[in-house]
Amino acid sequence: MTDEVLTATQSLVAYINAHYDGYIDSTNHEKSFNESMKASHRNSIKSGTVYLKVTGNGSVQFFVDKVTGDILKAASWNAPAKGVRGNVLSGINGLEAFNDTGIGLLQVRYLK
Repeated sequence: MTDEVLTATQSLVAYINAHYDGYIDSTNHEKSFNESMKASHRNSIKSGTVYLKVTGNGSVQFFVDKVTGDILKAASWNAPAKGVRGNVLSGINGLEAFNDTGIGLLQVRYLK
């Protein structure tokens, strides 16, 4: 794994987490509820043999190829779906791979 891919993935995950936090902070709920929602949707990175696995909210959000930086949608807990959605080394740090759900969550888009 290259340090560049890991650093870019960490940056992408930090952006995704901040995006959701910003949405939650803009709601009119009690602060304790907002903090609970933020904690439950916090994404983290786990390193596997071939991929970095980004998990959050009890499921795999996406995989990142440790060599190329390609972003892949999760097919299951242990395997990505076929078809590259984006790359963490792109000019926009892989955001081309995501759709905004409208409720603050960014999810990996389906292939057309």
